[in-house]
Amino acid sequence: MVQVLGNLSVASGHTGFQGKNPMLTLGGRARVLCSQGHLLRISVSLHSLRSGGATRRRVLMSEGDIAEQNAELEATDDNYDGKLVVSSMLPSDPRVFASRLRCSLDSWTAAGTRGVWLKLGISQSSLIPEAVDQGFEFHHAEKDYVMMTRWLQASVPSTLPANASHQVGVGAFVVNSRGEVLVVLERTGVLRSRGVWKMPTGVVTMGEDLTVAAERELLEETVRGL
Repeated sequence: MVQVLGNLSVASGHTGFQGKNPMLTLGGRARVLCSQGHLLRISVSLHSLRSGGATRRRVLMSEGDIAEQNAELEATDDNYDGKLVVSSMLPSDPRVFASRLRCSLDSWTAAGTRGVWLKLGISQSSLIPEAVDQGFEFHHAEKDYVMMTRWLQASVPSTLPANASHQVGVGAFVVNSRGEVLVVLERTGVLRSRGVWKMPTGVVTMGEDLTVAAERELLEETVRGL
C-alpha cells in the first residue's frame, strides 16, 4: 500500500495504515507513521527521484522497522502491580526508545499496570529527555544512575514511595569495670572545637548492620582517631 501526500510517497509494505494518513516531517529523518493505532517515530532514508523534471521524495520502511518501533520495552513485574524496566535491554537510539516507550505505556496502562520504574545509567542519559516528555519524573539519583517513575492509573492516587529522606545514626555507650563512661571530643562535624564531650556517634552506611556501624564509629573516634 502506498500513501501519497503531494510529491511525497510512502511505501508501507504489507502492513497497511487502516485508513489513517501518516504524518511526516522531513529534514533527513521521517518522524511518525501510524500502524495499528500506534504512533511510531521511525528513522528512514530519503531518496530523491527524477521524474519529468520534478523531484519526488520517497520514504521506504520495512516491516522490521515497524516491528522494532512498535515492540514493548523489556520489563519485569514488581510486587505492587508495577513494571521495572530492564535497563540493560533499552535501545540506545533516543528515537527508537521514545517510540517503544510510548507503545509500552499504552499497553501497560490498558493492562492495569499502576507504576513504572525506569533506571537510566550515565551512558543512557540521552534517553532522559524522551522519558520526561512522556510524563516520567525524577525519583532519586546516585553517582552513576538516575531513577525515574511514572504513575499510569489517573483514577487512582499514586502509591509510589517517596525517596528516602532520613539517615540512620548510631552511638556507642561504653562503660568500663570502674563504671566510667567513654566520651570523646569531635575532630570534625558540628561540634568540632566547641569543647563538647559526647559518646562516639556516627551515621550508618547503606546496607551496614547497626552493631557493625556502632563498632566502626567507636574505633573511628577513639583508636583510629588518634
